[in-house]
Amino acid sequence: MDLRIPLFSMKKKQKLTIDLQYQILNRLLHLLERDYPLLDALEIMKWEVSWKKILNLVESNLQNGKSFSTTLDNVGFETNVVSFMAICLKQGNIQQGLRHCTLMLKQQRDFLSQLNRVLRYPLLLFTIFIILLFFLKHSIYPSFHSLFSTVQESTSILIYTTILIDTLYYTLISFIILLICVLFIFKQKTFPLSVDLKLNLFKKVPILNYYTKNRVTFLLSMHMSTLLDSGISLKDSLMILSKETKNEFLSFYSEFFIKHLERGQIINSVLPQCDYLYEDLQSIFQKNANYDQLSKDLSVYANFLLDESEYKTKKIILIIQPTFFCILAIFIIAIYTSLMLPMFDLITTI
Repeated sequence: MDLRIPLFSMKKKQKLTIDLQYQILNRLLHLLERDYPLLDALEIMKWEVSWKKILNLVESNLQNGKSFSTTLDNVGFETNVVSFMAICLKQGNIQQGLRHCTLMLKQQRDFLSQLNRVLRYPLLLFTIFIILLFFLKHSIYPSFHSLFSTVQESTSILIYTTILIDTLYYTLISFIILLICVLFIFKQKTFPLSVDLKLNLFKKVPILNYYTKNRVTFLLSMHMSTLLDSGISLKDSLMILSKETKNEFLSFYSEFFIKHLERGQIINSVLPQCDYLYEDLQSIFQKNANYDQLSKDLSVYANFLLDESEYKTKKIILIIQPTFFCILAIFIIAIYTSLMLPMFDLITTI
């Protein structure tokens, strides 16, 4: 049986842009806060002509009995948005879910916008540099070789500069191919690896380690706060989170906590064993026996993590541009040197 047809004919779900997701959910939140029913709010939002196709799809899913979170997933919203909405809808609190989601999407949108502004000019220069390097490798240096072939004294310098250009050229090409492969793999989101193995791999990459730790702690804090605030017990909240299919790390730690709670241990005694949860959670759970206060503290802590993540991200972005320019300047100097040295060597032999 030929398996190629279903493999290549399978359509991938297209994700909406972060900005569009934010605009749609933010507008929906404003309408729901003004006491519009969900379907009426969607009809009003169709006044924005460019959203009409998406909103028709949302309405179609809802009328076919799909939940709001499943509908968002089908339309192409972010996994975190779907996850938040699924948990908030179990408590019947759609507005709170939309509030959290718009906050996250706004932060993500602002980050991408700032990153785009910072990288736009350096990436343009980098592209020009790659083109220049390509012409040097395939046009100018072959001409140098034919020109200097009769001058024996100049061959050593020409060899060294050729090695320099070849090293730059193949290093950059290898880096670009590697980057494309990594982006492609991460875009597929189909890693046949256990959660333990993924966490161990992420530990070896500082940026991924920080991002994963911050994200898992934020999601656990925010979800626990929402569930406890609605009157659900700690164990039942963890049971709900353990069934969360959109975030395997959250589900993994929830199952881990449930296992230890069933053995009679308290949650703050097992938190030190969780490498991807910040130590602050231990003190929060330790000082709060009351679920109402615990819910408030977890909500405040989640917002703190969101603000801290935004601040550190901005710092990283500010470092990226000058670092990129410095590396590019070194490459340009190397190319200039590789061009001038053979020419000076030829002049001295004339």
